Amino acid sequence: MEKQKYSFVACLVLFFFGQCAQAQQIVETLAMHGDSLPQEKVYLHFDKSYYNPGETIWFKAYIYNGIEPSLVSKNFFVEMIDDSGTVISKKTMPVGESTAAGSFEIAPNFSKPLIYIRAYTTWMLNNDSSFFFSKPIRIINKALSNVKNRETLQSNIRFFPEGGDLVAGLNSVVAFAITDQFGNPASGNGYIKAGEKKLVDFAALHDGMGNFVLEPTDGETYSAVWKDATGKEHTTALPAVKSEGVILSVSDVEGRKIIMVKRSAHASANNKSLRIIGVMNQQLVYSAKADLSTELQTSGNIPTAQFPSGILQITILNNENKPVAERITFINNHEYEFDADAWIPVINTAKRGLN
Repeated sequence: MEKQKYSFVACLVLFFFGQCAQAQQIVETLAMHGDSLPQEKVYLHFDKSYYNPGETIWFKAYIYNGIEPSLVSKNFFVEMIDDSGTVISKKTMPVGESTAAGSFEIAPNFSKPLIYIRAYTTWMLNNDSSFFFSKPIRIINKALSNVKNRETLQSNIRFFPEGGDLVAGLNSVVAFAITDQFGNPASGNGYIKAGEKKLVDFAALHDGMGNFVLEPTDGETYSAVWKDATGKEHTTALPAVKSEGVILSVSDVEGRKIIMVKRSAHASANNKSLRIIGVMNQQLVYSAKADLSTELQTSGNIPTAQFPSGILQITILNNENKPVAERITFINNHEYEFDADAWIPVINTAKRGLN
């Protein structure tokens, strides 16, 4: 039923924009790829968020293909790994009704602050390992000193220009994420500079993440000077600036995604005739052309009210059908939420009282 809804929405959107004929090849390619190489996703549900040495980690795994339970894999693999990357324990279990369940025993003398749980299916080995499920779990150990942990904190920062690239002359939003050596969010703040010129300040706002706006200049090199939670100063280079190219930005309006596409003033001919496609769960849900032969920017909107909640991947293809910019954005239509009411016939606050 969901697949039929996807197909209907895709045709409706394509028909609305008069692009069905031009997008047919893309639809067929995505359909062929989705049928031959479906993408499985794994999520693990744990009984607790932290544990003591000697306790048991209980978990249940849910395996999905898009928004539907996956029927592809029959075997499920899960590993318990320490913070040095050593696999402490590995288990293989059968998949039943797209789920699996099991447990790990934590050694009573385990003395490290974190354990990592990594999970995947046989089918997921066809793709990059970055798609595996991975979660750090805190281990409470009184023998570990918080002061010592703080002193040994190792932070790093990564930068993510919206759309993928910094392009000379185009104002871009640049997101960043600060993490420690275990991949956990870490705080930090600093500023961006070009040479020795200070340009813009930044600070982590939530879970080590934040953003700033930058209009790069061709031939210039940019770097971030920042301090981590311990006060230690770092200098990190930003991604290199492209002399010409295309950038993509996405913003939210109720029931829609507003997209803005910009090109550099001296863009090549291939970057003046573009196609915008939107994909959810390996199915095309949006396609439109963008003619930037005389204009430097264009905008449009993707109606998302009828889509299921999930990740929408927006890609800009040039005249040779090569991706030049890409952005993922989350659609939240709240269809998974529900109202619950409780009927309480008796309220008794006495000790061992009936409720």
